[in-house]
Amino acid sequence: MATKEKLLNLYQTYEGRTPADDELKGWEGFVGDDAALAGNKGFAGFTALGTGNVQIKIKNVNGTTAAAEGETATVAHGLTGTKILGATVLVEYASGGYVPPSDISLAGYTFDWSSDGTNFNIINHATNSENILNKTVKILIVYSE
Repeated sequence: MATKEKLLNLYQTYEGRTPADDELKGWEGFVGDDAALAGNKGFAGFTALGTGNVQIKIKNVNGTTAAAEGETATVAHGLTGTKILGATVLVEYASGGYVPPSDISLAGYTFDWSSDGTNFNIINHATNSENILNKTVKILIVYSE
């Protein structure tokens, strides 16, 4: 069975209707032969998981924490702030070692974060962040259309 025909059959089974051609864009690789399903798949547009859910994208941005305790570093996110649904922020304190925000389990690794319409603000704790100064910060952002 041809890829488009498989896709139409799947769509009709789950949606109960015949889709317009533009609704099929980007899905051909998911219903082909097993070989076509192997490897990484990507979408340039937004995607929703399940029916009726919000269309989302994920973006990764990196920056560096401030050089001193109590200081704030900014990392531009390049998005409309009101579209951000959530974020995961981690500071890499050693190669492959990460600490989450507000961690007080180890002395010297505490930071917090906030975001606004332009940036993520990475805030070093005033007296408990000496081990994460000038370190890489990784931010994974989920945002809507």
